[in-house]
Amino acid sequence: RIGELLEKNDVVSKDEFLSACRSSELLQKYNLDNIQNFEGFLFPDTYYFTPSMKAEDVVCFMVDNFFKKISQMEGFKGLSTERMYYLLRLASIVEREYRVKEEAPLIASVFSKKYCT
Repeated sequence: RIGELLEKNDVVSKDEFLSACRSSELLQKYNLDNIQNFEGFLFPDTYYFTPSMKAEDVVCFMVDNFFKKISQMEGFKGLSTERMYYLLRLASIVEREYRVKEEAPLIASVFSKKYCT
């Protein structure tokens, strides 16, 4: 969906954006070379991009914003990239599953080894 919005607003083509999201060079830049793409690391925010930007610049801007935002969140400092990626995937699953906000911790506990005994 992000790629479609970027293309619609003449920032970058969807295909170029998706390709940059899978760039092994960019993933290595952020020490994320153990994952396949930046899904989960593109922080949902309001961005002001200029027309005809490079796809790599757009991705880096969004990923930089992600790391800036999470560095301010309790519990994320010092996490390994593997653990962070696990938590991002878990959050994505939980977000799709709960109907009432209060259900989210219970659903997360079902998926998280930390809460399973």
